[in-house]
Amino acid sequence: MAIARFYLLQDPTKMGKLRAELSTVAEIATWTQLEQLPSLSGVIVEGNRLSFGITARACRIAPTKTLRYKDYAIPPGTPISCTTLCVHTNEDIFPEPWAFKPERWAGSEGAGRRKYQMAFSKGERNCIVIHLAHAEMFLALAAMARYNMELFETDERDVRFQHDYHVAYPRLDSKGVRAVVRGMSDSR
Repeated sequence: MAIARFYLLQDPTKMGKLRAELSTVAEIATWTQLEQLPSLSGVIVEGNRLSFGITARACRIAPTKTLRYKDYAIPPGTPISCTTLCVHTNEDIFPEPWAFKPERWAGSEGAGRRKYQMAFSKGERNCIVIHLAHAEMFLALAAMARYNMELFETDERDVRFQHDYHVAYPRLDSKGVRAVVRGMSDSR
């Protein structure tokens, strides 16, 4: 969520688009109402993509089954894996992979990309509180967008992946995303 917040504060156009969209729902909207908003949904999914979740490989093993991938047969018992970092920065899937582009999740092309979203893992090992996390992100980002804030002693180095400690970590001396609240937004 901090990554999404940083990029919104850094780009007034993206923040303006989000605020305009939020003005179409009640000030105290439900998660169900908020998740119908395409810009807010894109901001959340893109923030998650750039946060990576767990960056280490989580091996999966088919103990008794031969797996097929293209022309390859993968024998039973062979550990296979990929990292969120490799998937989320794959230029064939995400052009300009290090750029914050919530619009990449819009429309049918964006819907097709969702299968590559791995910040909460996939399958049997996915995060058990993924729905709670999504609800919190929708509600919190919608609430924060209602305030005028300015970044304080924060730049892209405070959110950009630089170190892998099983989770993505920015520069070591980062103090995180910091902002000064200037008051309520006048977008309503």
